[in-house]
Amino acid sequence: MWPNTPPIGERVLIGCQAPQASMVIGVVRDSAVRNVGEPPQPSLVLAAIGLYGVIAYRASLRTQEIGVRMALGAGRRAIFRDVVLHGLTIAVAGVAIGEVLAIPAIRALASVEAGIRPAAPSMHVAAAVIWVAVALAACSSRASADESGPRIKAFRGRHIMYSGGAFDQ
Repeated sequence: MWPNTPPIGERVLIGCQAPQASMVIGVVRDSAVRNVGEPPQPSLVLAAIGLYGVIAYRASLRTQEIGVRMALGAGRRAIFRDVVLHGLTIAVAGVAIGEVLAIPAIRALASVEAGIRPAAPSMHVAAAVIWVAVALAACSSRASADESGPRIKAFRGRHIMYSGGAFDQ
């Protein structure tokens, strides 16, 4: 309303039917994001929870495979490494794609909305580290749960192929 001037002491009309003149006595920051490098908002926490859930779910889909591999003699360390590397591959690919798309998106937003500035490279690195750390936590917790669970749990209700014949476990 008052570009490049402080609003304190200015008058503003409030109301529709019978507007009243009021004086501005203080200013509170609005909720609009003006800088991409601002501190984390609740949306960042929600996105991290969502990423954790998706990565943990993807890892849980491999329970049967992990059970088969353990039954065939695969070591816990090899299974843990495989599950974590698979999840981190997805996370790193997502971070790389996100960073590539973020640059033109920020430039487009800056051209439409005045005051939006690109974040420093350190903010992009920090965000990437956060996402990879969340994915690592999800993969690690899920891999630990899968490798410590009983092997037969992975086979319940499944049809197992053996020597060309199928039988229920």
